[in-house]
Amino acid sequence: KKDLGVIKAILGTIPDSYHWIVSIAGMKADLNEGMQLMKEYVEKADDKEILMERKNAQYFYTLFNLNFLKNKKEAWALADKYTNDYKTNLMSACIRSFAAKGTDNNEACLVALNEKPTGHEYVSFPFLEMMHGSALLQRLDLNAVTHFRKFIATNKDKNDNKDGYLKLSWCAWLKNDTANYLLYRNIATNISKSGEKNKLASSGGVGYFPEKSLLKARLLFDGGYYAQAEEILMAKPISSYKNALEKVEYCYRLGRIYHESNKLSKAIEYFDLTIKANYKENEFMAANACLQLGFIYEKLNFKKLAKTFFDKVLEYKNYDYKNYLQQQAKAAIAKL
Repeated sequence: KKDLGVIKAILGTIPDSYHWIVSIAGMKADLNEGMQLMKEYVEKADDKEILMERKNAQYFYTLFNLNFLKNKKEAWALADKYTNDYKTNLMSACIRSFAAKGTDNNEACLVALNEKPTGHEYVSFPFLEMMHGSALLQRLDLNAVTHFRKFIATNKDKNDNKDGYLKLSWCAWLKNDTANYLLYRNIATNISKSGEKNKLASSGGVGYFPEKSLLKARLLFDGGYYAQAEEILMAKPISSYKNALEKVEYCYRLGRIYHESNKLSKAIEYFDLTIKANYKENEFMAANACLQLGFIYEKLNFKKLAKTFFDKVLEYKNYDYKNYLQQQAKAAIAKL
């Protein structure tokens, strides 16, 4: 049941245009059926079952709930239940911290990372240093620098180090250290693939110098600290931002904060403002605002209005992560 459940769940996430491949293999793609099979496996009481197999199935089931069913509450409940041995089991600590991060439980993520088992008998996981640094940075704790440096020193895939250098640049910028900000930023840009350079150049704000209130709000939002992110943005009126990109990002960030805080009327207001700003240089924020409005109206049972916004996502052409957003929009349309 475990293996069949995993296979069916994975196949159930394949886009409709590739379902012919599944048919050739004689398999039926069904995410819900796959999840049910895994649930039955992890919940059944069988003393003869190999403990390691059961544990792996619990990890799979938790991660599938997080990544495919997008149910944050359920995913964290499962992680909390199945990884309560995180102080003595490094894999449980990894799964727990990853699940906590993905469900806006940043403090729980930090607890798992701080209390994970350590020693020469444990395998080194450089990505845990990156996760630890990111979790600290997302509550504006600049001790994150130590973990980003450890990640860069121990990570073997040097191309991935660009993310570490980018976040080191943000730490420097938040400390008003312009020299190191530019140093780390330039290193990150130089080790990026050519197709990623423009994406990196606009990451985190305007040009090479992100507006600090917007950067702080972005980081706090990513950590699930919605009230603090809102407070930072509310302390500075939109009229004080100096250019069009900063102003549209201000509206976009507030829309995201209010959406995740379930303040849907305010989220709709600020997503509408994001779209109406009609910022052409990078349309990611407008496209994602449309996607989020689609989700909001779907939740409110305004199906036609939801479809209008999902369709609109497909109209935008000039933005990063276009394939990801369009796939989300198409999947949402198919469900309506």
